[in-house]
Amino acid sequence: MGKFALLLLDLQAGGLNALADSNKLLERITVARHRTKDLGGSTYFVRVGFTDRELDAIPDTNKVFSGVRNARGLLEDTTSSQLDPRVVPGADEPIIKKTRVSAFSTTDLHERLQAQGVQTIVLAGVSTSGVVLSTVRDAVDRDYRIVVLSDCCADPNIAVHEAIVSLILPKHTEVITADKLESGIL
Repeated sequence: MGKFALLLLDLQAGGLNALADSNKLLERITVARHRTKDLGGSTYFVRVGFTDRELDAIPDTNKVFSGVRNARGLLEDTTSSQLDPRVVPGADEPIIKKTRVSAFSTTDLHERLQAQGVQTIVLAGVSTSGVVLSTVRDAVDRDYRIVVLSDCCADPNIAVHEAIVSLILPKHTEVITADKLESGIL
């Protein structure tokens, strides 16, 4: 088994509060975190947050973040950009701040994973149509082996989540549930 890392994406209060049942999602993610540790993998948390300067640099053409810029939302030192209080990273679980949708595009995550010898990434987070899909596509271009935990991802629109995990992601990744996370799949 090659080295692997579990990436927990955008588990911030705003995204989790938009879901029908975030408690169940977080329970499944906790199982995946424990299983990752048992299998010798590492866990990284990735969250979105901005300094005033980073917000000011977002152009009007960016439909995803220009509204955040105008509302002065997700400032890095505010509650809205922090991990949800129900999520408590361990001392060995780094938190990486990003300023775009993909977990890779504005971070040193790729370099950290490469330094650790990680070949496989396992993804979980909110939202399936945002950070999960963008990170998958970015990771494909970086030649990672990718596994998505379908029951550890969610989207405010359940139909969109279902379409992405059943129709789009299987073209790029392996899609499994958290209970299937074992050494044979990694």
